[in-house]
Amino acid sequence: MPAPPRLSEVTERLLRYIRETAPAVEAAAGARPVDCLVRRAALAAVQEARQRIEVGPGNGYASAIAFARGLGKAAGELLHQQRRLQRNGGGR
Repeated sequence: MPAPPRLSEVTERLLRYIRETAPAVEAAAGARPVDCLVRRAALAAVQEARQRIEVGPGNGYASAIAFARGLGKAAGELLHQQRRLQRNGGGR
């Protein structure tokens, strides 16, 4: 288990990454056709990441750990979708 200051640092980095990346993924997805599966998956990842931010860490250390883990998963999914969108063609 990370020390509280380290957990706070990691959480802030994840929040910053999501806040910077979500609009870029959303914009790239928006340029795709409405029926594009890559677009749908990317927009779902953006929505999930934003919802996780809104929930917040709650009270206590265990809740802060769970919040950071959720942010990590959301950030990982945003990265995955961003890479899919950047690939040539990206699929439908």
